Amino acid sequence: MIPGSQLAQDLSREWDRCAAEGLPLTLLVVSLDHRLAGDHDAALTHLERALHVHCARDHDKVTRRADGIFIAFLPDTLPPGAQHVGEEIVEAMHQTPVPTDTVSVGLATVVPSASGEPASLLTRAERALHAAQAQGGDRCAGGSAPAPAPRGVLAQLRDLLPKTKKGPDQKRDTD
Repeated sequence: MIPGSQLAQDLSREWDRCAAEGLPLTLLVVSLDHRLAGDHDAALTHLERALHVHCARDHDKVTRRADGIFIAFLPDTLPPGAQHVGEEIVEAMHQTPVPTDTVSVGLATVVPSASGEPASLLTRAERALHAAQAQGGDRCAGGSAPAPAPRGVLAQLRDLLPKTKKGPDQKRDTD
């Protein structure tokens, strides 16, 4: 990853947000495999569409890294959910009228910490992608469970607030 690149900035921003909230962050690295038939540009367009369909939550983000390689940020997504998304993307490439390229997906999940290194998550996802490709491609690989969640800054702040429960007859001053 090139320091100062848009990818580095996006990863750092998502890492910091998830670390503050104590949420897992999953990366998918999606790559077109060898060309089977057809138009490469059409395959890229289909892949990009599939990514945007299956990574469609408001806080998901898809970015193009290079020709035929995309990165999907899936905050607050655990490995089983990310594995499902990855498999759906692989399957979407089979749903074209004339099958073109296949894709491989590598995924990695971590619960970021303030002292952690964001680039390590990308490295793990890239290794998973290479493992998927080494197994013949057209598959999703990776998905190890994240480490236990560290206490995020927001969770620590919530603990500082007094815990009071309002009964059904109690109202706030603004009610």
